[in-house]
Amino acid sequence: MAIINKKILGSPAGKVGDVVFKNNRGTIYSSSKPAKYKKTKSVPLIKNRKTFTQRAGFCKFLIKSKLIKNIWNYSDLPGFYPYHRIFKYNYKYITINDISDQASILPENFSIRFSNFYISDNSFSYDFLPSQQFIEKMNGTLVFVAFLYMNTPVDTGSEKKDCMILLVKEAPGYIIVPDQYNHFEFSYDDSPFSVVNNFQKVMAFPAIISINEGNKYEWCSGKCEYIKGTKPQPAPEAPQQNTQTKTPYNSIIIK
Repeated sequence: MAIINKKILGSPAGKVGDVVFKNNRGTIYSSSKPAKYKKTKSVPLIKNRKTFTQRAGFCKFLIKSKLIKNIWNYSDLPGFYPYHRIFKYNYKYITINDISDQASILPENFSIRFSNFYISDNSFSYDFLPSQQFIEKMNGTLVFVAFLYMNTPVDTGSEKKDCMILLVKEAPGYIIVPDQYNHFEFSYDDSPFSVVNNFQKVMAFPAIISINEGNKYEWCSGKCEYIKGTKPQPAPEAPQQNTQTKTPYNSIIIK
């Protein structure tokens, strides 16, 4: 990769032959045009490509939220960009078959207990137990977060194999009651959660973010909860027979 600092003829953009020019915060980068994958019948190679696609989709989806992107950028983790940090952090938890319940939507910081997850067509809610550490650190504007991952369609013939929903809701003035369970609900009028009925397995990853003075972040997360279905037992993977790319559900971020 090259970096162009002096732009005598102006700022290059687009593609010239096999060279692609990109602008990142005023700096022009050039790189080779990505090579197209050749068709293959190799089962291991097909599996690797699908696993990479699954990981890349998860990471790209999360950074659609500016707040979550900023937190990964704020964290001191390997990787120059938030996308690379999420990818490396979750590398072993996302495979061709599933997003593991060990995956993380935020970098490790501190954990609290979440419980009583509930979902209907137009609402999703959970309870959380604020620890003393929570009270001390989360002293700014609270933002409640939940990542919902759905797979295993009820209709086994469906080409739409999974769906992701990211809930991000700021709650200025939210009053925390220490040492007991507090409740928060994401509610909407247009029934965005009705899609849950189309899947046998629904996983929820809860988190809370605090935007403190000076736009500094603190955050906590909880264990993944299976709202529908149960955690699968490890099993040998069957050879992939159908290599045709399936069309996923349109993933959405709800604010």
